[in-house]
Amino acid sequence: MDVTLLSKNSIKIKGKKASFIFSPAHDIQKNAADAVILFSNEVADLSRVDEYRVIISEAGEYEVGGAKINGTKAGSGTVYVLVIDGIDILVGRTSDLSLAADKNQEHQVAVLMADSEIKESIITAIEPRLTILYGEKTEEAVKALGKEKAEVEVTKKISFTEDKLPEEMGVAVLS
Repeated sequence: MDVTLLSKNSIKIKGKKASFIFSPAHDIQKNAADAVILFSNEVADLSRVDEYRVIISEAGEYEVGGAKINGTKAGSGTVYVLVIDGIDILVGRTSDLSLAADKNQEHQVAVLMADSEIKESIITAIEPRLTILYGEKTEEAVKALGKEKAEVEVTKKISFTEDKLPEEMGVAVLS
């Protein structure tokens, strides 16, 4: 599975059978995806996404290309849980995460847009084996997780499989 930073606030998650673009912005290159996913009533540039079959922008249960998606309303936004290639991934904005109903469930991977301060207790409740951060407040989020800059992988794209997830929580920043 790959998680790629497309722009400051846009990412692409690609599994073996399906791919998803979150919050496509006007400044991303054209990309193909099976679905476009939005965290709230944000303005998305759908002209930057080719071949999408569905737009997901609110709470509910969905299935796209064999991937299960469950959106939960959280404040003014939505937090999503995706099961892709057998990996349970929580995807959301840090500002919405503290309001999410399922924040005490465990997830193997957390992909978080750092748009506000985050409490370490929220991440420890989720118990992800890998936390991937992107957005404007990644430095603050890394500090809140008790990590030093040297301990964090900084990359534009991260690839992983279920059997290669770290035993202890790893942190990566998409930049």
